[in-house]
Amino acid sequence: MLKISIICSDLEHPIYTVLNDWAIKSQVLYDIQLTENTFNLRAQGDFLFLVSCSEFVRKEIRERFTHSLVLHASDLPHGRGWSPHTWEILNGAKYITLTLLETADSIDSGKVWMKEKILLSGSELLTEINTKLFTAEIKLIDLALEQYANIIPKEQSLKTVPSYYPKRSPIDSLINIDEPLSSQFNLLRVCDNERYPAYFERDGYLYTVKIEKQVKLIMEKTNKFITIDGRKIGPDHPPYIIAELSANHNGDINRAFKIIEEAKKAGASAIKLQSYTAGTITMDCDSEDFQIHGGLWDGQSLHQLYQKAHLPWEWHKPLFDKAKELGITIFSSPFDHSAVDMLEKLGAPAYKIASFEAIDLPLIEYVAKTGKPMIISTGMANVEEIQEAIDTAKKAGCKQLVVLHCVSGYPAPANEYNLATLPDMAERFNVLTGLSDHTIDNITAITSVALGACVIEKHVTLDRDGGGPDDSFSLEPSQLAQLCRDSKTAWSARGNINYKRTESEKGNLTFRRSLYAVKNIEVGEDFTSENVKSIRPGFGLPPKMYKQVIGKKSKEIILRGTPLELKHIES
Repeated sequence: MLKISIICSDLEHPIYTVLNDWAIKSQVLYDIQLTENTFNLRAQGDFLFLVSCSEFVRKEIRERFTHSLVLHASDLPHGRGWSPHTWEILNGAKYITLTLLETADSIDSGKVWMKEKILLSGSELLTEINTKLFTAEIKLIDLALEQYANIIPKEQSLKTVPSYYPKRSPIDSLINIDEPLSSQFNLLRVCDNERYPAYFERDGYLYTVKIEKQVKLIMEKTNKFITIDGRKIGPDHPPYIIAELSANHNGDINRAFKIIEEAKKAGASAIKLQSYTAGTITMDCDSEDFQIHGGLWDGQSLHQLYQKAHLPWEWHKPLFDKAKELGITIFSSPFDHSAVDMLEKLGAPAYKIASFEAIDLPLIEYVAKTGKPMIISTGMANVEEIQEAIDTAKKAGCKQLVVLHCVSGYPAPANEYNLATLPDMAERFNVLTGLSDHTIDNITAITSVALGACVIEKHVTLDRDGGGPDDSFSLEPSQLAQLCRDSKTAWSARGNINYKRTESEKGNLTFRRSLYAVKNIEVGEDFTSENVKSIRPGFGLPPKMYKQVIGKKSKEIILRGTPLELKHIES
């Protein structure tokens, strides 16, 4: 086992923690000593690494090790001194070069083992720059230990005069408040908030500035959830399922009552109505503009369709009372100001703006002024129209808003839904999102949950063959129950970002592969590919140690079927 010593002079330096973590992780491979000076250095060893070492290590100490190497954050011999990479960044450097070289009597003048170029994006702050640098330092140490037998060190070529970087001091972090901060960005990047914070002086006072990198701030933050009738709606809560009654009452209030009952049984979060009359949504006119050609409602005029489909206003109170009796939330889509006034009297807890009304900004404004939560569908609307609707609602006082992605086809094909729009909509408009789904099954709706939809709206009927205007593309009760169940499962499966082992995995760790003796092995016998294999179960050394084990000798008799341990292997 290689004997490795590392000198890191500053115990408070972040690299010390990184080195210590690496030492703990690598102790199964190497005999590692991490110290802050030469006083406690071991008598002899294979490797001595100097990392952030501030003392000169004398030749007689270096010669106690087979290899004595220093890590330097510059492209030696062109730069040396105190944290040269920070000075290089101040001068506009787009990358850092890390050099691993042999120690010598003249500082940083030994032969070069290897170099690593660390590319920078130009936006990193000091902590991020150091993280990239520390990662590269560990990488070079690992490579040196793995490949040292094949490395041929190269002499440095002194083609230019070496640059010496002085130690940073507080004055180096002084901001000129008479100049734009953008022109001093590289200075701000390398300021240390603890030791050398950015600062400026004004009227005899000294002001320090803490430099932090954050996601671009949006003045009006997205609500993590909204609340309708006491139910929280948002990405951290199960999907809010809206059963849209629409025109599926087919002119029979008892059928409407039954749909509410079935929605409750299925587990829907809310039942939604549509509040209009033929006279408030269109006009009775025979001109061509008012005729429907093609689709489910071919041959009818708009007035004829809405006369048949509308929910009589006198039904609203009985339906609200029924929903309250059953314990299911009920609200509606108003299509004009008079509908809003009527719904306000009934105590509607929220409002939905239909896709076809998403461009009716006066209606959106009137609804928003109620102060109730709003849901806006966006079928047929382009980016500008969606933004106008959102801006209008917020300006008029809406504090709780969900925007639904929608395709206003009846039915709509799944391949036109482009569900990738959902996360873009959430980011672009800074809103909670959901889906108004007009496809004939549940696949699109359930998939939308994985992309962030927190509200799903589906038309619901008692019978797809009922003959009503919307029956043919609506869900029957059993399908609604399936949607409620499966969308919640999809939400649960989406969960959070997680790379840790889950509870269900922990019991299977023993079935992973590990190193086992597959033949009897005598004392002093070499470990070979014939007597050691990576197999299941997982009680032996990890397979990544296979190359380190092969070629070593056994310290004791090992019987076939024994999991290999470090105690079996000669150093």
